[in-house]
Amino acid sequence: MYQFFWLLVGDKMFHVEQLEKKKCPICSSEKMSLVFPVKDYMITKEEFNVVSCDQCGFKFTNPIPVESEIGKYYESDVYVSHSNTKKGLKNFIYHLVRNFTLQRKIDLVSRYANGKKLLDIGSGAGYFLNKAKETGFQTLGLEPSEEVREGSMKEFGLDVKDISELHHLKNKSIDAITMWHVLEHVYELNRDAKQMLDVLKDDGVLIVAVPNPDSWDAKFYGDHWGGWDVPRHLYHFREIDIRNLFSKFDAEVVEVKPMQFDPVYVSMLSEQYKGRSVLHAIWFGMLSYFNKNTHGCTSQIYVIKKKSK
Repeated sequence: MYQFFWLLVGDKMFHVEQLEKKKCPICSSEKMSLVFPVKDYMITKEEFNVVSCDQCGFKFTNPIPVESEIGKYYESDVYVSHSNTKKGLKNFIYHLVRNFTLQRKIDLVSRYANGKKLLDIGSGAGYFLNKAKETGFQTLGLEPSEEVREGSMKEFGLDVKDISELHHLKNKSIDAITMWHVLEHVYELNRDAKQMLDVLKDDGVLIVAVPNPDSWDAKFYGDHWGGWDVPRHLYHFREIDIRNLFSKFDAEVVEVKPMQFDPVYVSMLSEQYKGRSVLHAIWFGMLSYFNKNTHGCTSQIYVIKKKSK
């Protein structure tokens, strides 16, 4: 079902079409309940509903802007995964931590990959893909933003194509696929999950990192939690949701790892949204991390492989 509303971004007014999902993207149940409305604190200040499937408990944003118009919600320097700005403490810490964690990501991929052909979906500014290339991987990036795509190619000389190229890749041709905070942005969730596994070799690995709405800080901050990031985050995956999604396509989670720095960073966003000092985030982020064994970490990495036949 489609509906329309007006969106003000900066000094421009846009007519935006919305899509309302009638079925749960994971179990296809038509019964869902409102969790709460969440504001787009980062850019537009609009409210979007987060709903929960009554059958399987999966949470997702509903309704959402249609795919052709979602780009308006990324058009800001404050969206740091598409920006190189280091202005402000939050952005400075983001880039500092990113540089530190790149090698850990490469180490994880190297531990599971049985070959060197690496596909990074949602490659953004290209830092991870460039590090992988320097390490010896044969790299290909997919990125929906033309501006960001061209920037990464110019900066690092990377091979980066439009996201639509995913459906033109040869089956069983890729050793490792990575998605660092990308799966929650994918419009055609089931179609693209299946396609990723199709292009992956039988002994290949899919590595997915997503925010965790079961985390201590998600429960503590409620509708102010920075991990909701509506409407850019279309889905809000618990561990069981990731397992349920990929089991439909004969794949399984073989390891779950915490993203160690996300509790503090996401708590910084959450404190900012609540109008409080981001210095509180250090304490609350640490509390969340120390509770990861009970609730899971703020963001988690899932290592996924095809089931043996």
